[in-house]
Amino acid sequence: MLHNQGNLQFSSVLTLPIASPTDLAAADLNRDGYPDLVAVQGSGNLVYVVLNDGAGGFLSPVQYSTGDWPEAIAIVDMDADGQLDLVVGNYTSKTVGIYKGLGNGGFADPVVYDAGTKPLFLRVAQLNQDTAPDVVVVDRDNDSFSVLLNRGDGTLGRRCCLPDKLES
Repeated sequence: MLHNQGNLQFSSVLTLPIASPTDLAAADLNRDGYPDLVAVQGSGNLVYVVLNDGAGGFLSPVQYSTGDWPEAIAIVDMDADGQLDLVVGNYTSKTVGIYKGLGNGGFADPVVYDAGTKPLFLRVAQLNQDTAPDVVVVDRDNDSFSVLLNRGDGTLGRRCCLPDKLES
């Protein structure tokens, strides 16, 4: 990581002790006004939460177990409680895990949902007429994607598949 010094110059490299991350996201997880980092590590079946120390550095990473081979991460308030949650797509186990945010930068154990496909990419967006964020997973192997609609309380309903094969 390089810190921008504001004059088109960057500080020396800050390296975080996370080997081979497959995806990365940033948000203020503990509401201190500083962006924190979250990374997934496929080969280790882990998600790392790295809180910003507010002085240009980061605290030691905290690890959470995931399904097999996590490939994708999103940070969003899934249940409208004001706390940011983690959404992790696990490629080999074909699942999506929702880690409920505790507000202090920590997370509860995940609630796991069948993704039906191998979620290589994951996006969260409001897709229907409610205000709850829904989850879309993309399966590179099958050229398809699935939607998991949020029930409005942060839990996901059964997945619905969109075309088995996407034609160009």
